[in-house]
Amino acid sequence: MLIKHLEHLEDLIYNKKDFKQCMSILTKLNGLLFSQSNKITTKSDGCISIVFGIHPLSKQFFISTKSAFNKNAILCYTYSDIEKYFTRFVSENLSVCFKLLKNIVKTDDVYQADIFYNLHTKQYTDNGEILFTPNLITYYIDKNHEDYDKIDNSVLGIAVHTKYTGIPVSENSLEGMIPNVIDAYTEFNQTHSIYFINTSIKKYIKRYQVIYIDTEIIFDDNEFELLTKYKDLLKQFYNFSLKENISFEEKSFGTFIKHKVDKDLKKLKTDKSKQKCAQNYIDILLDFTLNKVVLQKYIHKYKSIQSTKNHMIDFLNSCEHHYDFQINGKESGPEGYIFEHNDYTIKLVNREIFSKLNFEKHSNKGQKSWWMELKSIILLQLII
Repeated sequence: MLIKHLEHLEDLIYNKKDFKQCMSILTKLNGLLFSQSNKITTKSDGCISIVFGIHPLSKQFFISTKSAFNKNAILCYTYSDIEKYFTRFVSENLSVCFKLLKNIVKTDDVYQADIFYNLHTKQYTDNGEILFTPNLITYYIDKNHEDYDKIDNSVLGIAVHTKYTGIPVSENSLEGMIPNVIDAYTEFNQTHSIYFINTSIKKYIKRYQVIYIDTEIIFDDNEFELLTKYKDLLKQFYNFSLKENISFEEKSFGTFIKHKVDKDLKKLKTDKSKQKCAQNYIDILLDFTLNKVVLQKYIHKYKSIQSTKNHMIDFLNSCEHHYDFQINGKESGPEGYIFEHNDYTIKLVNREIFSKLNFEKHSNKGQKSWWMELKSIILLQLII
């Protein structure tokens, strides 16, 4: 199992097996937070996700993005490979990583990481404090920080969060390797050129207040069948409520479906395809009209899990972290937290804050300025 995408805890609700695990995870987290466990790490909020390491079969160092997980995996063993498969912004960052990371991996292990900064994205205030904003969150490093000199002298900052072990099915794939969440701050030795972001929680400040968790399964087999059938649609419904700033309630479902119909019909050319599309959404509405109680129960349980999760996040945000976090100049917590349980790796994120802000950011995302392009080219030449 490869970690292509971390699942939100509340999105383990659509079938019986995952739902039971969701309830088990909430119960487990209750105990771990009370005992001040170190098994929960902060979520990396990087700009590019990379995959690198020495392939267990080819015995060669490679680098890639999440494209390493594709059915036809992209694994780059040379600078030429990077230029061949990736566009300028990504290829420039991968080339820098290729140069710096290939000398620190000593075993047949593969790692997944997020890039946090390079030379031209690491900024300084007039007082010498260091700032880097890989995505939504700005990391603030004052001159008294224990790692200030390491960050100041480094060329690259990354958070390595997952280690893959085992033997893949072929030299052109990573399939078959086993993922484990790690803290690279202790996994690797810090180098002059690379700074590894510390994703551990530095210190628990106060005692956790255990919250009651309703572990009763409220869906029968037929209801789970409907939820599984419309899993993707229901996920889109919640995201739609965040993007459009409307309530996540039963009465908003019709508004969401109308939006979907209008959007999909605009893509179609023929009357036949439009009729087929319209009929599909009529069938969806009919399903939920005949099973109205399932939608009601789903929304109630979804929000209930989120409420419990957010209680845990608020507590974790009160802990002492290794860095100060800011959003638009205002103090914040990290984007979220990561937790492994059995075969599940889940993320704990307050989506009403961070997912909504990410939607807004990406909807307004523009092209890089010519100056940023020029600095990227200069940086690449200096490193390589």
